[in-house]
Amino acid sequence: MLVGNRMTRHPVTIGPAELLSAAKTKMETGHFRRLPVVSEGAVVGVITDRDLREHAGHLNQVKVNGAMTATPPGGLAGRFA
Repeated sequence: MLVGNRMTRHPVTIGPAELLSAAKTKMETGHFRRLPVVSEGAVVGVITDRDLREHAGHLNQVKVNGAMTATPPGGLAGRFA
């Protein structure tokens, strides 16, 4: 079995400049616990439900890049088109 046959073809992602409230909406709608953060087609980090809980009460003020875990240099080489 090829990995490409098991991967999600059009994953739900979020941009680093979007607000945490948008991430929460996407996560609740899709029943996800984490979302890849994508900028210019490259994965730059991940935002999790735990990150959202840590910023409870400020989801409409904090951007994703202020709460996400950044991808280390040379880390996730995959790109989303």
